Amino acid sequence: MVVEPEEVSASDIKKVTSASLSSEDDNTPKRSVEKNASPDFLARLSKKLDNTSRTLFFRLGYWIGKRPLRTIALSFIGVAIASLGLFNYENNDGRGQRIWVPEGTSSGENLDTRDEYFDDSFRISQVILVGKDDADVATQEGVLELISILEVFEETSWEGYGYYDLCNTAAYGDITYCVVNSVLNVFFDEEYVVYADDGTNVSFSRTTRAKVSTLTDEEIKTAIFDSAITWTNDPFTTDLFVGELSGSNGLNERYTPAFRMNVLINGSPSDSTGSKEYEFEKVAEKNVLDLSDQLSSTAYVNIFAAQQDSGADQADDVPLLLFGIMLAIIYVCMTMGHLNSVDSRVGLAIAAVVGILLAYVAMIGVCSLISWYGPVHQLLPLLLVAIGIDDAYVIVTAFDETSDISDTPERVGRALSRAGAAITVTSCTNSFAFLMGGTTQIPAMDGSPYGQVCFFVVPYFMYCLTFRLLFLRQIRLVIGVGIFLDFLLQATFFVACLTIDSRRQKHDRRDLFCCSVVKNRSTKNIFGFENFGLKRFFKNTFAPILLKKVTAFFVIGLTFALFGISISGTVSLELTFQDDALFKEGSPIAEYWDVQEVYFAETSNIFPVEVFTGQLDYANENNQRKMSILFESDPEIGAISSDPFYKQNTLNSWYSLFREWGNLTDPTDVFPYDSYYEELSKFLLTEVGISIKDSLAFGEDQKLVATLSYLAIDTSSEDLDMRIDVKNSIEESIDSAGVPNSFPVSRFFLWFERDAILYQEALQILLIALAVVFVVTFLMIGNVRASAITLLGPCFSVIDMLGLMYYFSIDFNTVTIICLALSVGLTIDFSSHITIGFMSSVGSRYERVCGGLTHLGPPLTHAGITTFIATGILVFSTTYVFKLFFKMFMMIIAFGMFHGLVLVPVILWKFGPDGFFERDGDFKEEEDK
Repeated sequence: MVVEPEEVSASDIKKVTSASLSSEDDNTPKRSVEKNASPDFLARLSKKLDNTSRTLFFRLGYWIGKRPLRTIALSFIGVAIASLGLFNYENNDGRGQRIWVPEGTSSGENLDTRDEYFDDSFRISQVILVGKDDADVATQEGVLELISILEVFEETSWEGYGYYDLCNTAAYGDITYCVVNSVLNVFFDEEYVVYADDGTNVSFSRTTRAKVSTLTDEEIKTAIFDSAITWTNDPFTTDLFVGELSGSNGLNERYTPAFRMNVLINGSPSDSTGSKEYEFEKVAEKNVLDLSDQLSSTAYVNIFAAQQDSGADQADDVPLLLFGIMLAIIYVCMTMGHLNSVDSRVGLAIAAVVGILLAYVAMIGVCSLISWYGPVHQLLPLLLVAIGIDDAYVIVTAFDETSDISDTPERVGRALSRAGAAITVTSCTNSFAFLMGGTTQIPAMDGSPYGQVCFFVVPYFMYCLTFRLLFLRQIRLVIGVGIFLDFLLQATFFVACLTIDSRRQKHDRRDLFCCSVVKNRSTKNIFGFENFGLKRFFKNTFAPILLKKVTAFFVIGLTFALFGISISGTVSLELTFQDDALFKEGSPIAEYWDVQEVYFAETSNIFPVEVFTGQLDYANENNQRKMSILFESDPEIGAISSDPFYKQNTLNSWYSLFREWGNLTDPTDVFPYDSYYEELSKFLLTEVGISIKDSLAFGEDQKLVATLSYLAIDTSSEDLDMRIDVKNSIEESIDSAGVPNSFPVSRFFLWFERDAILYQEALQILLIALAVVFVVTFLMIGNVRASAITLLGPCFSVIDMLGLMYYFSIDFNTVTIICLALSVGLTIDFSSHITIGFMSSVGSRYERVCGGLTHLGPPLTHAGITTFIATGILVFSTTYVFKLFFKMFMMIIAFGMFHGLVLVPVILWKFGPDGFFERDGDFKEEEDK
């Protein structure tokens, strides 16, 4: 960028640098330019691109300077047209969890196949009952207190909807009951059946209370620890419902300090505030907590509604963020001009913010039109403020440096000509870096408002923690569009407002109160300081000190020392996500998770899996033998039970129960082909058959077309990013049985596949963004060396951030990857502006670096401080996501400013290429063409 005002002319820079560096012999240039005698093709291309850009922006600025009101009107019309896309606004694209995972995976396809035949939707609420001071609850009193908690659920109602209207029901023989998974399943006894008040459903609590009341403490322990069989004759997985103290080795001699119970409610996981399921659960939570005060034990509740609320809780810090943005706007109003009655630019600063808001509205419209936008993107104004306000500062700085031009249109044209190249390079690199970053396989970081993290609680069942986050693919596409639109509006709308404001200043009219004329205009601000103080600091102090040998060596040494340390930290990063990180401290669900980590820590790595068998000839004798091997419980024979990741005693297969009913004990025994379906029909009329009927799907000919069996897997031996090995192992075990069209299905496999490629995705996004930065910078500047030096800023920043994430124990997960993806676009601003300023200045490399820092240091500093103010307020945030955003954005700002304003100038001083111009005034000649 070339600017030669009276305040900061090239000759002034030469005088200052000569005087300040008289002791540094090699700092004083021996010649004024460093141009080659015969410029090569790239040098000519570089100059041609710059000349073309300057000419186009001069013409645009001159046109706007002549017609500011028309420009403002056209800007509003354009935004209005773009906002028509809001009619296509979508709250959710219906993909749910799929936005979080890679597209086209086998896990996703298998889930789709499974969902074609089976549709089940329920919500799980959990209760952990803990004995006071870890007292044993495996007693009659302890079990009865657990029953009392279940009674609370059964007696809860909301606006006429009771437990039996909403519960997930199942049938076993003639008994229809609401599904509850807990130690109570061991004590349910058909001989003690007591019906609920509706006369249809069996009351699980009343029936178990009737049975348990007849048992002694010793009989209670025998039933729990020795028998381990449920009332439906299924194996009881003790460690999922009977707790142990963290760190102890197994259950301690028929003692347990905690029970866990899961209550199932019909309804979609997306049913939220206002739905009968959600409101019922909230009432039940309150009732259980009230009851807990009356028990000798303590109840901790984790209702599904609270899991949903944890997502909404993340929005609690949005007002804090908005307050930060307001503080940043105040700072912009104070620093965009010179704080006195005429030279202040509060109105112009407000116009800059209005331009960003217009860009935001247009972005929503454009992206909604092509289904890229969703409510999660409501936080994007922060990014537009961080990136967009930089353009406004650069334009104003260029305008101030043309104060010797009296004709307003010409002055506006020359200001935009000199600022246009800089804001074009940064805007294009930002926009394209974000757009190209959308090539990730994971459509998450998307417009959909919900993501779900699901955790295993019992065999065959799970619950999902719902929360709102920014997502990885479409958020980058949206940001790219937003940055481009903001660039257009800053170069048109804001410049038009600047034209009007310059006319106000020219006629000595007050800021904001332009009807009032100031008679004695002062050159000092309200604090008594002259204008351009920050510019003088960069010119007289910062640049001369930075460009000393000792300072340069220190900067380069510090950079590489930090880089080395960060490389070590980067290679040590591991994928982490704290399950309870999204919960409010002190909330019932947070307390539940704390207790669960103490008494059920070993079960957090156990996940449910379904075995799907599709269309095949189930009556075929060969297929029957293969299915016998597939579902055999003996690890010496069974394909699944021999898998190293299979959780013992969790395999529940309809086919095994069918064979047991038919007295087929040898794996080679089969049902006769002709009577297979006749025998199956008889089996389905039995108590056991009725209980598993929902696991079978029949075609129009009443023959099987699909079935489900259930098991659990244990991933405790694997890291998050290696759990894909568990999935692959189960798949291979099932394939080894040779049953056609059979495969494992689990929604958790989606997460396994995502975690497996998250490192790869992060690397891909960052490399693509950096490559795009280099290519776009080269296309805009036309100089390989300048583009490479510009790239150093974001490269070092990203590595340093990754390293410090390890040393500061910042989780490496989807949230921080988002910030890393954003960091390339945010840090490139500092480096590219300084490079453009260097390439647009004249003189030796030393003089050009001084010129670039003098002209562009102040606006970049203001932009960095603005972002710091907007995000720094998040230090007071209380939610996980905003805490991470604060830490990551602080690093983005710190490293972006250090590498852009300190490292890159030093590198340019020593290794920078020739500039666009050979002598003072060349830029003006190009603008005049």
